[in-house]
Amino acid sequence: MFRVLLKKQFMEMNRMYFYNAKTGQIRSTGSIVGIIILFLFVFLSMGGMFFSTGISMTLMLFDSETGSSTLTPEAGLWIVLLLMALFSVMFGTFGSVFSTYASVYMAKDNEFLLSLPIRPSAILVSRLSGVVFMSFLYTAVAWLPALAGVLVSGVFALSAQLIILGILTLLTLTMFVTFLSCILGWVISLIAKKLKRKSFLIVIVALGFFVLYYMFAFRMHSIMTSLAANAEAIGETVSGRLVPLYWLGTGAGGNIGGFLLALLIVAALCALTFFVMTVSFLPTVTAVGGEKSKAYKAESVRSSKLSVALLGKEFKRFTSSANLMLNTGFGAFMMPILIILLIVNRERVSNLPAAVGLSGDSLLPVIVTAGLLFCMFLDVLCASSVSLESKNIWILRSLPCPSAEVLKAKFRTQFLLNIVPAAVCCVVAMTVLGIGPLTQILAVLLLASAEWLSAGFCLSMNLCFPYLNWTNEAYAVKQGPSVLICTFAGMGMGLLLAGILAVFGIFLDVRIGMAVGTVLCSVPAALIQLWVGRRGVRRWEEI
Repeated sequence: MFRVLLKKQFMEMNRMYFYNAKTGQIRSTGSIVGIIILFLFVFLSMGGMFFSTGISMTLMLFDSETGSSTLTPEAGLWIVLLLMALFSVMFGTFGSVFSTYASVYMAKDNEFLLSLPIRPSAILVSRLSGVVFMSFLYTAVAWLPALAGVLVSGVFALSAQLIILGILTLLTLTMFVTFLSCILGWVISLIAKKLKRKSFLIVIVALGFFVLYYMFAFRMHSIMTSLAANAEAIGETVSGRLVPLYWLGTGAGGNIGGFLLALLIVAALCALTFFVMTVSFLPTVTAVGGEKSKAYKAESVRSSKLSVALLGKEFKRFTSSANLMLNTGFGAFMMPILIILLIVNRERVSNLPAAVGLSGDSLLPVIVTAGLLFCMFLDVLCASSVSLESKNIWILRSLPCPSAEVLKAKFRTQFLLNIVPAAVCCVVAMTVLGIGPLTQILAVLLLASAEWLSAGFCLSMNLCFPYLNWTNEAYAVKQGPSVLICTFAGMGMGLLLAGILAVFGIFLDVRIGMAVGTVLCSVPAALIQLWVGRRGVRRWEEI
């Protein structure tokens, strides 16, 4: 039975290579080969990134200008390998933690398998086998190229023992990543059980990882320089206070005793984690949370206007789907984050125009407005709003409400989703940067006209190219023809408006550029609105 469970788990993990969820059919041989080649290319690209990181870190660590002045290659080998190991652990945990959450605790067939005469421990082990495999895959993609980069840098003397133990350290790192993934997956499952709307948890965690990733990416060079300059102090701290990490680094550097001690500690952590998960697996996967039972109490039903009810329906669907929020509301979530970063770094932003020989009054409004425009054009909710109705479109068609009201609700959802945070962020950012109220008003008018054009264009494209025969919501949101058209059109419109603002800001007055951009957006937006109100309504009724 366990072999059957194991085979089932690995078939589910590799299902995307052989099964097309978009059409519900098995992929052709050419499609399977193409997808495998694509994933190999992605993993090779990531491996190349870690390979170059290993070389760069090694050369920086022992450079006479940036590195520690007294650290020798023999003494610093374990330090650079420990840093690469920690990078690999971070990457491996990021790649496998959500797989752990989804495949162990939130698998859709947990209750079905528990109803069969199968021991819960067998189910858990089969689930964990997938976690171990994903941990191994992501960790290997990071560690092996990084190790190769360190060894081929030409700084260290190579030996068979160093190479063998360096490769075997992958086993220790895989077990440690598995341990972290199980702990974090368990924590996420506990939080998800307590939440009524799990989609918000997914969005918050995804945004958090996104922000941390880009902060790390932008500061990568300064972080590496700081590590190289303080390598000797880091080594003393680790060897004196964080002995297990010291064993890990020395073990990867060819010390057999350090390797065995690190492996033993990680194995003990994994054994303890498995014991705890075995005890808590059944209560965790069968727990029901987030919803509290309530006694029925007769209350009068409040009615609302048709337009308000339809708008509430659209927003409720948006907030109930993490996939929809991340793909069609990402810009709205990013606006406050960008403005907070701008306020924190307002002195650097204020000095940026002077650095390129321009005045602050000409360039600062361009930076704020262009950033918000690009965030707004990322959100193309209306480009999939008709497609998302799919087989349930008959419900709206059968209701006693005009088709024009249905389309207006879809338009207003995207418009309000973007213009409200954009206007607030624009006013706050420009006030902090000392930009005048007239410029603020013109900037908000430009943002409103741009969103009017964007929402209307997205809705019209989705009416012209509806994609209703989807089997997974993600395909309607990401891959519909109208979504692709609107995404690229939004990028082009964002570049055009940013260029207009920059030209007017440098040579004339940025406020004139904002007025020109407002007119440029409002005229086609009004024409599109007329088309949606007439021909678009007929298209909706013909679907």
